[in-house]
Amino acid sequence: MLLYYITIYTFSKVYFVIRTQKWYNYTMNLKSWRRKLKNEFINIDGNKISIYKNLEESKPIAVLFHGFGGNYFGLTPLGFELSKKYSIIICELPAHGKSSLSTFQNIDIFRIFYKKMISKLSNFGEIHLIVGHSFSSYFVSDNEISKKIPTIIINPVFEPSDSFLAGMKLLNKSRFLMIFSNLPVFSPFKAATLQKTWSLEANKNIYQNMFLCQNSAKNLLAQKSTIPIALDKKVFETENYIKIAIIGDRDGTVQPFNKEKFRKNFPKSDFYILENSGHLLPMEKPREIAKIIFENIK
Repeated sequence: MLLYYITIYTFSKVYFVIRTQKWYNYTMNLKSWRRKLKNEFINIDGNKISIYKNLEESKPIAVLFHGFGGNYFGLTPLGFELSKKYSIIICELPAHGKSSLSTFQNIDIFRIFYKKMISKLSNFGEIHLIVGHSFSSYFVSDNEISKKIPTIIINPVFEPSDSFLAGMKLLNKSRFLMIFSNLPVFSPFKAATLQKTWSLEANKNIYQNMFLCQNSAKNLLAQKSTIPIALDKKVFETENYIKIAIIGDRDGTVQPFNKEKFRKNFPKSDFYILENSGHLLPMEKPREIAKIIFENIK
């Protein structure tokens, strides 16, 4: 019996050491990759858009867009994984990160701006892949761009949950709530609500992003002006050529997945459901997302 417990203890300790070493190596590699990202600005109709890029001549370009309230940092775990096959450009949306405060309340105007942004980014080289997370799914589903460039959406809010709609409506009505609900003290609670994958890597990615993504009152109030887009039930009704949708099975911002309703919004898209995953998939499961993309986009 004693030998049994010693064996179990030894294997547990070895397993813990191996896991910790793997996590440490991953963290150091991701940190090193982040340092290689170069921040610069592109000017579109007088709006300065902040981009972070790591371009390699031998690799095609992938452009990544974050969700509402985010910034470039939350996409770095996914960018890091995709960088094995792609050069990476991460764009910060208007009124987010270091980008200018000017933004849009109407999805049609946002998509026009998006087309100009893709045109400008094409100056760096041919774009082979576009990835949009959450809010960005609204505008990257533009039919003209998604037909020409393989476009992946992650956790699109195509059928909002009741709690998500209620929260958005409250924020849309109140400047005070928009600012108060984004105080740093609430970051752990927001992370716990949105996150469903409880690994060391996911936790570190998510909590780092939460605390490095604290926006000024001006940023928050500018972001608030885009909420009508999220409340527009017809936002996905236009034709699109989305290639793949990757969805967390426990994403609380949407209703439980319904294949029929998904097909209505994205008739030409394949979909992948990742188990035990929430809304923050690019931080929770970047390897799994990259694997799906590598296997389907040639």
